[in-house]
Formats: sequence, C-alpha cells, structure tokens
Amino acid sequence: MTTRTSIFAAILLASAGVCAYLLFSYGLWFGRQDLIVRAVLFLLPILAALSGVWVLLRARIVALLFIPAILGGFGYFLHWMPRYSDSVLSIEMVEQRLITDSSSNALVEIGFAYPIFTPTVRLRNGELFSREIDVYLRMNDAEARSTLYRAVRDEVPPGTLSVEATVRGMLSDNERYLFLPLRLAPGDEITGRLVFVITALDEGVSFMDELSRANLAQFELRDAGRGELLLEVPLQIRTDFEPVSLLCKNAAIDLRQSDRINHMTILAKPAYMVCAAALLAMFTGLVSDMAGAQPQQDFRGQKIVHLLQEPRHRTVFRDGDIYLLDVQLNPGDSSFAHIHDAPLMTTSISAANGPGNGRVGVNIDYAERNYTHAISNAGPGLLRILALTTYHAGVEGDEDAPEGMTVEPEIENRWFRSFRVTVEPGEETPLQTHHQPTFVIMATPGKAHVSREDGITAELRAIGDWTWREEGSSFLIRNTGAVAFDLVINEVRR
Repeated sequence: MTTRTSIFAAILLASAGVCAYLLFSYGLWFGRQDLIVRAVLFLLPILAALSGVWVLLRARIVALLFIPAILGGFGYFLHWMPRYSDSVLSIEMVEQRLITDSSSNALVEIGFAYPIFTPTVRLRNGELFSREIDVYLRMNDAEARSTLYRAVRDEVPPGTLSVEATVRGMLSDNERYLFLPLRLAPGDEITGRLVFVITALDEGVSFMDELSRANLAQFELRDAGRGELLLEVPLQIRTDFEPVSLLCKNAAIDLRQSDRINHMTILAKPAYMVCAAALLAMFTGLVSDMAGAQPQQDFRGQKIVHLLQEPRHRTVFRDGDIYLLDVQLNPGDSSFAHIHDAPLMTTSISAANGPGNGRVGVNIDYAERNYTHAISNAGPGLLRILALTTYHAGVEGDEDAPEGMTVEPEIENRWFRSFRVTVEPGEETPLQTHHQPTFVIMATPGKAHVSREDGITAELRAIGDWTWREEGSSFLIRNTGAVAFDLVINEVRR
C-alpha cells in the first residue's frame, strides 16, 4: 500500500468522523431538513467510512456493504419514518408544585405576591421534523371565562421590568427549569419544570381555590414562531401541592444540555437500521414490507400515552376529577396505545357495523391496576363511544340513591350507577332528583326535552346527544316527538 493511498484513506475516515460529529451536534438543524436531504446527509459519513476501509483493505465484503447501506438509509428516511412514525407531539405532567420561600406561604415575595405554578412535564416530539414550542396553561371557570398563562420565556425582551423577567432572573441558576421556547428534534424527549406566574386571580382567591373550581384546565402547545395551536391536553390537577423552597438550587441534571444528548436519538435509530441492512436484516425487512407484510401488533417501541392524552379520546366535559370523553374512530383508524388508570363507564353510540343503541359497559378493574391497550375500527361505520372516567374514591352503600326513578339500575357499583328508561310519545317521566353528577344521553332515535325545576330545558334530538346535570338537580324527561325512545342516565358517584 502506497503512502498516497494511506493518506487518501485517512482523509476519508477523518471526513466520516467530522460529518458524524456535526450531525450529532446539530440535531435540531438536521431535523428541519427534508427527508431526502436527511438521508443524503446521514449516508455521507457512512459511505465515506466504507470507502476509507475499502481503500485500506480492498476487501470484497466491504464493497458489498455499499448497496445495503444506501438502501437502508433511503428506506429508513423515505419509507419507514413517514409510515411508522407516530407523528404527534405529547406532553405529560408527572409532578406539580408551587415555589415558595421561607416566609411566603406558597407565594414568592419579590415586590408582589403571585403564586408560581411549576409542573414537572415530560415532552416528546414524535413528528418527522424539529419543533420550537411554547407551552400555555388555560383555565376555564364554571362560567366559561377563560384565562391563558404562558410559561416563562428564556429571553425576556431587554429593558422589560416585569414579573416574568424577575422570576426568570431568580431561577436562572436552577437548571431543573425549562424556559420557552422548547426546542425538540424528531424523537427528542425532555423532562423538567415549566414556570407559570399566576397573575389573574380575583382578590382574596388562592390558586388552589381557582383550580378546585376550574371547569377545565389544560396545556396548550403552540408553534413558537407562528402561534399555531398544535396540541391541547387536559390536566388532572390536585390541590394538595407540596411547596418547594426557592433557595434549593442543586440540580440532578442539566436539562439545557439534554437537548444535545437527545438529538442522538434521531441518528441512533437509522444507524442501527443501516448496520442491520449491511448484515441483511434491514434489506430483507424492507423488501418484505414492500411486498405487503404487516408489522407485529405489540406496544414495544410504540408511543404509549395516558387515556386523557390520546387524541381520539376527546375531553368534552370536566367536573373536577370526572371526565367525559367523546371517543371517535373512523373506518380503518386506530388509536395510540393508551393507559387506563381509573374506573371507566362507556356508552356505545355507534359500532363499526351499526348503531350502538346506548349499550352501557363498565370496567372498575382499572382502579386496582393500570391497563394499556389500543382500539381500532375495521369499518365500515364510525365507531363512537361516550366514556366517563373518575378519579374519586367512590361511594359505598345506597344512601345517595336517586329519588323518583321508576326503574332499577342496570349497573351499580361504588363508582357508577346506570339506568335505562323508555318514554312513549307525548309522555313524561316523574320528577327525579339525583344526588350525584348525572349524564343523560339519547340512546335511540327520537326527540326529548330534559327540563329542570326552574324551567331550563335541554333538547336532545339525535342519538348521542347528551346533557349534564349537577348533583342535587331535579329534572323530568318529556317525549316531544312521534316515536318512543330510550334514554340512558348515568351517575358518577363521589
């Protein structure tokens, strides 16, 4: 081997190392590029390294690796990623706290007295491209008044004398906190504490009071540049906060450095797959997939979310720790794998093969152990379910039984109670009083008026129409149509 050949091989290998280092170091930039550009950039160090080894060894086996490597690289970025990526953002709250100092009683006293809500969150970018994200906290009260709080930014406009700037300065030495915008490459996952300064409370009202009476509290993820709403995630918030001292500065991990560490995930996956391709696994897997082979249906390597974060399980009403979800899957659609961790009552509106007729089901085992599954709809019709889930401990006994019911409950346990009533045309039920939150749903075709004692009436005109009645509310149901109908009346016991 000549000296010139050795130098040429060394240049190729060094170039491969430099390219690999740049890709690992600039994962955010890499994640912004088109998929075909990413495939080319990713293959550059691999092909340079193979070329350098081939120049040194002149081994036929090295030459045979070029084609599988190219197929693997382009196959991963242009075929596997668009088809099997979960293509969603996710945010999960894993802990909640209020910052305090030694004298402020759950407030930070810095010339003002505002609660500072610091939830620990886990964010993951499952999309194909890098994201810069702003996170907001939205709270709706019982009168549908909405308040929106933005998490504290990393860079507050210079010369600004504001609460946000002051809080940002106070927390600047503590690397457990995340400041906006949050930058995530594809596949990135970061965990840390967001900081929300709660400035819009009524006089004399604490943040815990505001939370306890909130009709809805949710995170909103928005594109930092365009302000586009990317994701809404309802929160399950407790009011028994554990205060945290502002003076506690030691950090377990530098989350601002984790950005670079997490960028490695977008390169590690294709690296393994390209190596496998060189050894035939990727190559044969790609060929079989193109021939129509279906991936195995298990949750290993898949995105798993909480029930309240699954996008097809949409929260349409919340009363404290009671959630009403409208679950809809179009024909051919499937949900993400999701975790159930609380008792669940379901009312079937429509099945894949026809009407659900308000069939009620319940699973209380979720209260004892978590369960993870995914649901799918083979069609041809829409799959729709109205689901109630509750994080309350439930009620023993029957002292909370409703008054005025003429039928026995079809389902009764410590968390739920369900009745089914039939009302003929022109008839009405006796006045009934439920001592628990009550959900009334139209189970079959017809037209119903659900009228309270004060005369306020909700009209149900189609299968799946529903109305909510607070505990202690008395109402009657009148059939104002031409056909008899069935109604389902579900109570959540708390």
